[in-house]
Amino acid sequence: MDEIQVLGHSLLAPSAANRWFNCQRSVRACEKFPDESSTFASEGTEAHRLCQFLLNTAIGRHDVDPRHDMEFYDAEMQRCCEEYVQFVLEKMAHYSARGKHPSVFIEQRVDLRRYVPESQGTADCLIIAGNEVLVVDFKYGRVRVPATSLQLRLYALGACEMFGMLYDFTTVRMAVFQPRISSADETEMEVAALYDWAANELAPRAINGGDARYSMTLLIPKTNVRVIDRIRGAIRCAYEKGLDILKGKDATAPALEILPNIIRDGDLEYPGDPSYAGCWFIRAKSTRKPEIRDRDNNPILDPSQVYSGCYGPVFVEFFAYNKMSRGISCSLLAAWKTADGEPLGRSFDANSVYAAIEGIGDENNDFLR
Repeated sequence: MDEIQVLGHSLLAPSAANRWFNCQRSVRACEKFPDESSTFASEGTEAHRLCQFLLNTAIGRHDVDPRHDMEFYDAEMQRCCEEYVQFVLEKMAHYSARGKHPSVFIEQRVDLRRYVPESQGTADCLIIAGNEVLVVDFKYGRVRVPATSLQLRLYALGACEMFGMLYDFTTVRMAVFQPRISSADETEMEVAALYDWAANELAPRAINGGDARYSMTLLIPKTNVRVIDRIRGAIRCAYEKGLDILKGKDATAPALEILPNIIRDGDLEYPGDPSYAGCWFIRAKSTRKPEIRDRDNNPILDPSQVYSGCYGPVFVEFFAYNKMSRGISCSLLAAWKTADGEPLGRSFDANSVYAAIEGIGDENNDFLR
């Protein structure tokens, strides 16, 4: 039985969540347009950087003053950022008065890949106090954003994912501070309800464009030459069976070697990321919810048991496509979780864990078609 590591994966940013959550096909459509900034976006970026500096300074952390390099800095930006800092300090004082000793994380990177493929974001400010986590989002624009926005909910989920092993969270609070329109909106949500929403509403919508609704990123150690050779053979078979599809209206189909490579190099594409070190990876997708079972072949009903970093054999099928572009894709059919691994974001050696999996050399157990 050959087992591979499973990671969730897609390109869905929290800042664009309202678009992709409600219109999945927009992800693919927007790829046609160049990613261009605007004056308003640049102004907002500078305001966020000033907020970061002022807040770090206010709580006694060293930071470099960015104002001399700013194009849009003025008295209004200074005032708005100072009001944001005061807002955060008041929240910290509130928790301190309740004896909760708050910890503050400024411009904190959060990872959502357990539920949203390839999604990561940066929360302006996280305040952790006992069993609560508060997400504070600074908006420099003049269009009102409610605290119930999907972006803040995703940041709250990311905070729980990152710090949940250290703190027993029961409540997440979300606040949007918009000084230009004198608005400070707040809301709260139970952590259990947040995870229920993530599993039953967020994850099925978190796709990588097109019609796919479920996806896994499959990691195969480069030392497992036998499995990689079998995968390459399956891809070659799918190519030969799909020649008519790949040909389309052309006289001949493009050579397999010039099609997008479905087996990708983790060391090249994610240098420095221990999750991909020493591994090839493949992204498998499906429009239908795949069967996920345990080592004893029992269905896994608790979504928290299947996370980015666990191990097991995966049943996939390769096929040719010719829709907007041509290539070979990987369809996710089923998976078996047979071993726990380090959750995504921790440092671990995938090769050493892989080598310890029972039955790794059993040639009679094939889960690749």
